[in-house]
Amino acid sequence: MHNCSLINNLTQSARPRRTYCLPARSSQAVATISRLRQTMAGDQADSGTGPSPLANLMKKMEDCSRPACADTASALSAALGRVETKKPDALTEGLDWRVDLPCPPVSGVLGKSSWNLIHSMAAWYPDNPSTEDKKLMTNFMEALARFYPCTYCAADFQNNLKQSPVRVKTREELCVWLCEQHNLVNQKLDKKPFPCDIQNLDKRWRESSDPRCAP
Repeated sequence: MHNCSLINNLTQSARPRRTYCLPARSSQAVATISRLRQTMAGDQADSGTGPSPLANLMKKMEDCSRPACADTASALSAALGRVETKKPDALTEGLDWRVDLPCPPVSGVLGKSSWNLIHSMAAWYPDNPSTEDKKLMTNFMEALARFYPCTYCAADFQNNLKQSPVRVKTREELCVWLCEQHNLVNQKLDKKPFPCDIQNLDKRWRESSDPRCAP
């Protein structure tokens, strides 16, 4: 099992550290990093400046086996393509913002995205969390209940938190608690409940042996 590397932010300013990682034992990832290092070294030599932020990132990057890390190599490949061809960002090239802006997310889109995020956070919560970990996770859930952009959903979650405060002593405890909260919503929406044992929760949100889930 490989861990994600926590590295300094890309600038020299005092900002929170970010996690950058790649799928474990990925030949594509290794090739991408090698190409990026060569490109950054060339840019540095041409400009006479010090190491670029992206070059520093490449030197410190480590493998990561988490599913959420699997797209990093392809993202870096896209970034490398823009560096090599000097093309503008594909997200802005030829885009008419007056016409092409997507619509604000509706409740269903917000709900699915939010559940994906917080279930994944719980799945990778430490097995033996520190006091700070427990405080931060509790604060996060309370903030989510306060600021969630669906006002009815937010009020409902706040009420649920009063009746069943977030349980953060262990990873399993948090995962099961969150599953129970999700099932309360499923019940109101007349949806099938999800089994809240840690084995099923980990298969769904942490690591799955299903070939369809391979990165």
